[in-house]
Amino acid sequence: MVSTWNNAFEIGIETIDAQHKELFRMLRDLEQMVLTKCSQYEYNDFVKLICEVRDYSTYHFYEEEKIMEVTEFLELDNHRKQHIAFKEEINKINYIQLEKEPLPIINELKSYIELWIMQHMLLEDTKLRTYTHKLTKN
Repeated sequence: MVSTWNNAFEIGIETIDAQHKELFRMLRDLEQMVLTKCSQYEYNDFVKLICEVRDYSTYHFYEEEKIMEVTEFLELDNHRKQHIAFKEEINKINYIQLEKEPLPIINELKSYIELWIMQHMLLEDTKLRTYTHKLTKN
């Protein structure tokens, strides 16, 4: 599990690091749902958290891409494509099935976000570290 924040995820931009920490909190909430086999939650709890992940990630991606534009981040186009793919994955959730049998869907979402953290946040977002010096010049 990667639900615990550590310094390896820091990129050195306070707002982005704070946003990443918030995404970690959402992941921990998903983990709690899975650990309890979703038995302590109702359908509205699942929908609320999924919507929170969707809305917050959209906000975060916008903020992150804005900084990437300012710093002239060379991999911005590819990074945007990855953000779009994440949002598309979240939007694929079957809410009818979620109401009938939430555990598999919540577990799949948790696993997807864990993988995202390892493959995107840790490997891609941290590339922005080398561009942070440009923020102080603007």
